[in-house]
Amino acid sequence: MKHHLWLGLGILLLVACTPKTPEVTGTKIKGSEGGTVKADNPDDGELNIDKGSLVKDAIISVGKTTPPAAPADSGIEGGFTALWVKSTGISVKPQPGKQEIELPCNSGIRLKITFPANTPAEKANLLEMFQITRQDGAVFWQALPSKVNMASHYVVGCLNGLPEGESVYTLGVYNRLRMAGGTSQEVVKVDGQLLQKSYTAFRTKYVAPPQIAQQAIVVLPKIEIMGPAGWNNNQPFTYTLNPAQTSALTFSAPTPPVSGDYHYSYNNGQRTYMGTFQINKDLVLARPSNLQLTPNFGETDATFTINWTAPAGADLATQQATVSLLNSSDTTPLDTKSGPSPLVLTVNNFSFSDTYAFCILAWSKNPLTTPFPEQVNEARNCIPFSNNTLTSKLQ
Repeated sequence: MKHHLWLGLGILLLVACTPKTPEVTGTKIKGSEGGTVKADNPDDGELNIDKGSLVKDAIISVGKTTPPAAPADSGIEGGFTALWVKSTGISVKPQPGKQEIELPCNSGIRLKITFPANTPAEKANLLEMFQITRQDGAVFWQALPSKVNMASHYVVGCLNGLPEGESVYTLGVYNRLRMAGGTSQEVVKVDGQLLQKSYTAFRTKYVAPPQIAQQAIVVLPKIEIMGPAGWNNNQPFTYTLNPAQTSALTFSAPTPPVSGDYHYSYNNGQRTYMGTFQINKDLVLARPSNLQLTPNFGETDATFTINWTAPAGADLATQQATVSLLNSSDTTPLDTKSGPSPLVLTVNNFSFSDTYAFCILAWSKNPLTTPFPEQVNEARNCIPFSNNTLTSKLQ
């Protein structure tokens, strides 16, 4: 009897010490039906799952969490509502979205996250949904296809799926177009002559959203820039930017810079991006000087070694040497090289009957890596080369 008593007590002790499986909480969504899962506070948002999007039933819950900080220099302004989505026993079966739905999603899974009703319209219009992921200690914000509902103050986004466990999603203002300006000591071709001009320099960085990049571009939108009083005869300056590409580029306006605030706007067909930067017209980079050419003529092609003195304070690695036809309206370079002096340029099918323009362009800082909206200034200098130039050197 004692033996049986101890055995019984052992069984009771084993049962008492065995950890209980935590009860799974949340809303049960039948795989064949789909449904809606509201956040703990329904005002924060909800998750919508189309019928037939899940392979099997799942337990899903949605709640509010602290929004993480956006990566530095990402162009994303965070601090808006963030939600976690927790799923158990999930398996997703992607299917084509239904066109009558507010935002068609291939996964059939949409998440709504609300934003404060007093959010300024120009900021709310730029809100996008992001999935927050962590890898090797780093935090990444992945933009999801999303749409802003201004009337009801929420953003609806397409989720890639519902992975087992917990995922975090938030809203952010992603200013996909960033701009900065500077001074430009330019050289232009006029009637076969090289003329020095004072222009206004600009640089942009634009990252197209996935849903824009996949669309065929019918009309190329334009960046519109409005400068301070007196700049460009008080008229806006426009520049075409293709929204189907990821662009980091520099360009200039053929008008002298004026110190002050410059405002820009750009509509990619879905949203308008706006911003402000400053230019100080007194920050001028001197032109490259002492340009010298050493030609080497082949049977059909010619190479030219070009030497020059870089202006004080220039970024040496990003200097550019170019050669183009001077007696032509075509400004497309025949060859371009980058780096410090000297550089070698090649002219294919060289002709002594043509006149060529050899130019050196320098920047005060690397225009592609300098943070926005920091000012970057540029300066160019050019020399002509023709049969007359060669003849005069030989005399």
